Amino acid sequence: MVKVVGIQKARLFPINSRSTYSFKNGNPTINFEVAPDPTRLLDVNSLRMNFVLNLLDDATTRNAQNPARVDNQNTTAGAGARACLIDERVGANTVIDVLRLSNFKNEVIEEIRNYSRLLASSMPALTSFEAYKNWNSNKNLAFGKSTTEGLAVNGPMACSIALRAGILNAGAPISTNDLDGLKISLQLAPDNFVLYGANASDCHYEISKVSLTYNWILLDSPDPVSSETLQYPSYSSFINIVQSSDDQQSLMMNLSSVRAAFTNFVKTSHLNNFTHNSLETNRLQNAANANQDIKTYTHMRNNVKFPKKYDVRENIVVTNGAYEAHLAREYLDCFKQFRTLSSSLQSPETQGFKTTNTLDEPDTRYVGGIGNNYDMLGVGMGANFKDNMYALRIQSELSDSTSNTAFTYSLSNQGLAVRKQNVQPVM
Repeated sequence: MVKVVGIQKARLFPINSRSTYSFKNGNPTINFEVAPDPTRLLDVNSLRMNFVLNLLDDATTRNAQNPARVDNQNTTAGAGARACLIDERVGANTVIDVLRLSNFKNEVIEEIRNYSRLLASSMPALTSFEAYKNWNSNKNLAFGKSTTEGLAVNGPMACSIALRAGILNAGAPISTNDLDGLKISLQLAPDNFVLYGANASDCHYEISKVSLTYNWILLDSPDPVSSETLQYPSYSSFINIVQSSDDQQSLMMNLSSVRAAFTNFVKTSHLNNFTHNSLETNRLQNAANANQDIKTYTHMRNNVKFPKKYDVRENIVVTNGAYEAHLAREYLDCFKQFRTLSSSLQSPETQGFKTTNTLDEPDTRYVGGIGNNYDMLGVGMGANFKDNMYALRIQSELSDSTSNTAFTYSLSNQGLAVRKQNVQPVM
């Protein structure tokens, strides 16, 4: 039997090492490689990506090679405020667009597209404003309030963030020898997706001093190549458009065990737009940016109502301007079983916020979407959409054909059959 004999800290630098990485300067990809090692296991709970994030103002230069920093709220008492912000709920994670994991044979283990919009749903759903004011602002540089976030981005932001791929969050240490090595690739998002504000079009972001840190678990003898299946949850993403009052979203997910599926929305014209926050998770909106509430929605499989045999109707609630409790609960259930959820950034909307200091409360932005948890017993089981079509029918107040982008994410059970250092995906 192989025994653990110690812990060893490790630090890894990108194989495509550069002084800075940015979308504007044409180097938006960061690649790490962890070599196969039969004598050590990778402690995924300790893995962090570290970097320094800088927002730079190209229109206010010290010299041609040295742009000045942004100056939200005119803190330098100079020529005036230069407004340029990042999302206050996702923080430093905003810069990541695609997270991809593969092995040294270039077999893809997991790939999450639209990564930051996934976190735009999951982080506020699981994090209270008190947490944003404490540990979350330290870990993710997300403060839950745009004015505070604006002051933070005026200077360099040192970050140490977890990477939320399923295999890196399964909890159990992984053998890089069984995987035949591990490659971690990150694609940075465009500036007009990350930045927003009155002067954001004059700015760009850069990250520097990039590294990956983690713990090795040392073994007393080489770990034999496993023939077991490594199981873990994994997110997949899909994009659709909603532009009618009665819309049906249909997807072939090709996934055999879907534990949860949820959709968040943003007005299409607000995406990749310096004047709007691309990570807003709004209600549906019309041409005048007015909220258009969802009145009825139905989850289906192969055009048959599933798993509920009925439509979820919020008509009366919407008509009376009340809180859509059923809609909100099913959405939050996708991230954590509602009965175990103690707090959320949705709480100020549902319970109010008792304070006499307006600086000590979160921005009033919608936290929600449409979701369904197929694992209601919380035992890790899922619904089969391998050869079955997933569909979501949405009936809303939207009546002017304004395009709203629907980002749908599914959390499914995945597996890797590891035999003789050959990784084979199990669906």
